[in-house]
Parts: sequence; C-alpha cells; structure tokens
Amino acid sequence: SELDNLASKAETVMKAIAGYWAIQALQNFVTNTANAMAEVGKSASFLGITVDALQELQYAAEKSGVSIDALNDALKEIQVRAVDAKSGEGEAAEAFQMLGLKSTDAAGRIREPLELLDAVADRLKALRTQSERIWVADAIFGDEGSTVLSMLKDGAIGLQAMRKEARA
Repeated sequence: SELDNLASKAETVMKAIAGYWAIQALQNFVTNTANAMAEVGKSASFLGITVDALQELQYAAEKSGVSIDALNDALKEIQVRAVDAKSGEGEAAEAFQMLGLKSTDAAGRIREPLELLDAVADRLKALRTQSERIWVADAIFGDEGSTVLSMLKDGAIGLQAMRKEARA
C-alpha cells in the first residue's frame, strides 16, 4: 500500500515536471518565433522590401541551397552596386552593361530591388558561359554572387514560381 502511494506521488511529481518543461518549451518557441519575426521585419525594412517579399525570397533561397545571410547580403549589394553602376564607371557598371541593363528607371532613379533582381536573373541566363555568369554575379551581388546563382538559374520566372510556392 505504501509502495502504491509512493508510486502515485512520484507519478504526480513527474507529471508536474513534464508540465513545467512543456510550458518552458512553449515559451521558448514563442519567444524565438517573435524574435525571428522581428529580425525579418528589420531586415526587410533595411533592404527596402516588404516582409512578405523577403520571406518568399528566403524560402526560394533555402530551397536553392542559399543561406539567409547570403541572400540578405546579395540583396544589399545589388542596391549598392546599382548606385555604383549609375555613375557608369567600375565593375558594377561593366556588369550591368554586359547584361544590357540599366540600374536606373526612365526618371533616373535607382530601380527597386525586386525589379533589379528579376531583371538580373533573366539576363544572367542569356550569358554564354558559367564564367561570365559568375563574374557578373560577383560584380552585382558582391561576395555572395556565385552563391545566389543557383537561386536565379531559372530567371525571373523560376524566382516568381518559388515565391508563389512560398505564399501557398
């Protein structure tokens, strides 16, 4: 009887401990999720795109084997290099010229990041060799250029398909 009583008490204590750990795990999950969402919001704001667009691109990146950090760096660099290309001098200007693209719109403003990304993705496909693609990608996306090539290999249509899949 005493052994049954002890077993019952031990079971009650174990249930309480398990409940405590379950609550802690849930709290950690909620905290980590909230922190991740805040980080995506900060990154999207910094990059000048919507949170939804960034999450879609992150999905596309992960699906293509590209890290989130590499994607974020590439999105930052394309904007920096677009400003450089506007001057018409330097490696970025040569890369945009090689693609037959302008980094500015008809009014002379730097094109939106997603518009640039789609245009570059389409034009990269047209280059004759992988060496040219790597050089142009590095000139436009910085050190992560060759990394993001796998994400852009199917051009804007492939990128849009992955973004649509992310939304679904």
